[in-house]
Amino acid sequence: MILKLFLCSYLAGTSALLPRFMGADLKGKSVAFIPTASLNEAYKDHVEEGRQALQALGLKVEELEVTTKTKTEIAEILNRTDLICVMGGNTFFLLQELKRSGADVLIRQQIEKGKPYIGESAGAMVAAHNIEYAALMDTPKKAPDLQSFAALGLGD
Repeated sequence: MILKLFLCSYLAGTSALLPRFMGADLKGKSVAFIPTASLNEAYKDHVEEGRQALQALGLKVEELEVTTKTKTEIAEILNRTDLICVMGGNTFFLLQELKRSGADVLIRQQIEKGKPYIGESAGAMVAAHNIEYAALMDTPKKAPDLQSFAALGLGD
């Protein structure tokens, strides 16, 4: 199975590559937009810039803040959207909240069914098998309940 993973450090700066990467015009498609990693960060401009970049491609952006949704609500949003986009911020906090909400499993299931995944910065890093290396740039202290650095494991 081939997974569609668009991993980048800055979505607004690379979004023009998305239509070619996806092999299709994105106008009219919808994206589950997950800004969770930025919640406890001082700098958040990249989130709005990423949202605007996706909208400029014609995508309908549906925000999915996993800290405020039930597992059922998360599943409903993921099921009805065409793509998943996980934005940057603190990698450890993001993984903690994906696991706490059950979104980690739901996202992985969607990707394994063929749904494209866009990951910016922390959103790209959680696609790895393990995020321990992220401690070089992020603080694990922002995720006091994170029990394991094991992440989505979407690639080698």
